[in-house]
Amino acid sequence: MSFVATVKSTIKSLVPTSAIHKFRQFRLRPHIDAYKSMDNNQARFDKVYTDLVWQEGTDSTSPSGDGSFGLWLDESVKYIADSKFLDGHTALEIGCGDFSFGSKIASLANQYTAGDVSSVIIGKNKQRYADLENVNFVQLDATSAELPQADVVIIRQVLQHLPNNMILDVLKQVEKMGPAKVIVFEDVPAEDFEPNLDLETAGPYTRHLVGSGVNLSKPPFNRDFRQTKDWLHPRHPQVPARLVCYELN
Repeated sequence: MSFVATVKSTIKSLVPTSAIHKFRQFRLRPHIDAYKSMDNNQARFDKVYTDLVWQEGTDSTSPSGDGSFGLWLDESVKYIADSKFLDGHTALEIGCGDFSFGSKIASLANQYTAGDVSSVIIGKNKQRYADLENVNFVQLDATSAELPQADVVIIRQVLQHLPNNMILDVLKQVEKMGPAKVIVFEDVPAEDFEPNLDLETAGPYTRHLVGSGVNLSKPPFNRDFRQTKDWLHPRHPQVPARLVCYELN
């Protein structure tokens, strides 16, 4: 470990975690306020994709960032494939991003609808994946839109970017649609954490900003989701994180 890395590690071990989270929020305040001032989620996430916010600082060429390549992508694809949840069924993916995940599992379903609030990324997906005959790309805000009918709903690393009231809105829209199964993947701290600490606004940041993560079985959500799988983050062992899978059926 370099001298600089050693100093940073020492400082981090001495500073309370709550103070670190407050400093991160202070440092990002202008960016948080910019997203907070926008009128709607489409504008917020169009900006994320136009500015390549999630690609910055990663080794990926994916505009959807870390979650769209590497071990977390491979393991979640394998989990869906091994489970056979999609076999002979229709599927809806909410928050499909650049379709790095969906493109690897869509062929397992009879029909696969990939939705995202960003018109920017949906437009790019329609061009890049025009040859996928069983895939339909739709621009929708799952907090308010009537969702397309599907047997299985998949929401992968999406809710973590939304404040609690918007997550509740998404859950209500999904419940209204009435799928047989809902599968949710979330990026959460690896160690014990207080779940569902709220975000100020929807945007590129997750609850890691406040030292929390989404757990749909806990207040204010209180849904009957069960945790079925988790994976440690392969790229950031110094800031432990897990990818967790929750299921409801």
